[in-house]
Amino acid sequence: MLENAITLTLLGGGIELDPGTFQNEASALLLIESNGTAVVAVTGSTDFTNSGLIEKEASIGTSVIDAVWTGTGTVLVQSGTLDFTDGGSASASAFTVAAGTTLEFPGGTFTLSGGTYGAAGKTLIAASDLLVDGSIASGTVMTLAVEHWN
Repeated sequence: MLENAITLTLLGGGIELDPGTFQNEASALLLIESNGTAVVAVTGSTDFTNSGLIEKEASIGTSVIDAVWTGTGTVLVQSGTLDFTDGGSASASAFTVAAGTTLEFPGGTFTLSGGTYGAAGKTLIAASDLLVDGSIASGTVMTLAVEHWN
């Protein structure tokens, strides 16, 4: 297990676990300021537990969290795209997606429960299931990417 209890800034590269758990503690801040994979399982299953604050900022590309997500903390998407590839669960109101940014769910099953999900930016659901057990704020744009089948 790798625990973050301070401010950790990813300027390039990412956190590789083989397998394991990344825990962002309640008092912690994880700043993702680079594109590419932020957290990944090299082999086996990797879990990411967020009780603190995750902020995607400073880069306009895509940052990927390739781990099963469990969140009780907050996620701010301030620039670019933040991509949750392995599913998970969080409070619907835990996410703030700024205008001009994207929160993406490209794989697995992700459950947003309780609270209200509202995003000024885009929410992209591609090749995954997004379950919302709460409400969606008026004006929130959610896009379903549909694969063309012949």
